[in-house]
Amino acid sequence: AIFILVLLTVCQARIAEFMEGVLEGVLEQEFPIVGCTAVESIDDFDNVGEAISDIESWHKPIVKQGLSLIGQDIKSVAENLAECGIEDLEDTMIEKVIELASQLIFPESIVVEDGIHLLLNGISIYHDVKDGIKAYKAQNYNEMGQDFGKAMALLLLGEEDPYYTDDDIFLQS
Repeated sequence: AIFILVLLTVCQARIAEFMEGVLEGVLEQEFPIVGCTAVESIDDFDNVGEAISDIESWHKPIVKQGLSLIGQDIKSVAENLAECGIEDLEDTMIEKVIELASQLIFPESIVVEDGIHLLLNGISIYHDVKDGIKAYKAQNYNEMGQDFGKAMALLLLGEEDPYYTDDDIFLQS
């Protein structure tokens, strides 16, 4: 029984580290959530492992499945974050993370609604995802969360590319 409790505690700590990273990646701000009961809303961390394997295949239908799994896990934890009483973490911030995670659950809508973000930020998104996979394999769950959070924000919210200027040839008529 003690062994199972230790495993559960380790799993919850990994989930908390991952979610802290996601929040930092999406909101560009640190929020400590280790010890918050919201991490218990994910049964285990195997969903993330399966999602990483799916994404790493780079085979379109399987990648969609991986994105959906990660979206489900992030949404599951994020829905309970308000109960944690985390200082400076506002409900609107939590809603933003939930909305983004919900979009990942049905990745087909991303191409239609957010295709321009993918077009403009595709290389950065690709590198963030690859870095997230590397961090997962190195068991650095906070960094993994940051990488996936940044990729999620770039894909779904877009972000101005620092190398893209108004003088760009594509903007001229």
